[in-house]
Amino acid sequence: MLDSQEGDIPLVFVSDMLAICPRCLVTDWGGYIWQAYQWQESGGDLGVPFTDCPKWLLDAFNLLATERSKANKYKFERDKKK
Repeated sequence: MLDSQEGDIPLVFVSDMLAICPRCLVTDWGGYIWQAYQWQESGGDLGVPFTDCPKWLLDAFNLLATERSKANKYKFERDKKK
C-alpha cells in the first residue's frame, strides 16, 4: 500500500486507509490536537483548561520540550563516548 509509486493513489484515499482524517492534513486541526495532547501531558495540572490558557504558555511548553530533547540528545552522545 505505502510502497506504491508516489501519485498512484490519491492522498485522500491513502489517508482513509490509514484512518487519518484528511482535514488534519490540510488544516490546523492536526496541530491543535497535538497541542491539546501535550497540554494534558505538561500543563493539565495548572487548573487552566487548554482552550483558556494563554498562547505564550503553549510556546513556553514547546520551548521547554525542545530544550529537554536537546539535553537528552547531548547526554546520550556523551554517555555513548564513555
